[in-house]
Amino acid sequence: MAGKEGGYLVCSSAPILDTSEGREQSLPPHIQAKKCYERYLKKVAGAKFLVTMEEPNATKPEPLEFKIDHQGLSLSRAAISAVGIIISKPAPRAG
Repeated sequence: MAGKEGGYLVCSSAPILDTSEGREQSLPPHIQAKKCYERYLKKVAGAKFLVTMEEPNATKPEPLEFKIDHQGLSLSRAAISAVGIIISKPAPRAG
């Protein structure tokens, strides 16, 4: 396995549970694999391990969007969320 500083590992799967059920699960991905990937990310200074059906949360997952520009790769969802917060505030009242 190879990795790069700031890189993401993306797992397209249902949520990976860290429960007794999750540890006994017969089909991958298992919680043990998730923890292994997270340890590996620390080793290569990676950004984050993402599970598609857990982002931004397991109750209401949303598509992952990445932005590639002159600064490299970034998860653009965070920027979109911040813009939504700024736009949703009412304008100050004049006068």
